[in-house]
Amino acid sequence: MSLHADDVVVAISQSGRTRALLDAIKLAKNNGAPVIALAPSGSPIAELSDLPIYVDVDNDKGAYTPLPSRLAHMTVLDILAVGISASKAGLREHLESIEQGLQSLRLEGPE
Repeated sequence: MSLHADDVVVAISQSGRTRALLDAIKLAKNNGAPVIALAPSGSPIAELSDLPIYVDVDNDKGAYTPLPSRLAHMTVLDILAVGISASKAGLREHLESIEQGLQSLRLEGPE
């Protein structure tokens, strides 16, 4: 595994009890990488992580059971991404440079 202390692992789990994800978290931690978990409070994944972010969603048993959890996880990830990008020196300029590079790939048209 190529993870080390300069890396961060984000583990996302609806149940907080997926055996393969627990094994991956243990492996990451053994390599010195801190783990952020988006998982239900009190779950094994949340408890094993270095920074648990509790996502407690009451899923009904309908046809779209995972949808509320997915939306909650996506919202938390978006908040984290915005927070990191706002605090990282030079990141805004880097993203603007990427955006300018992508402009040549787009067709002209209404904005």
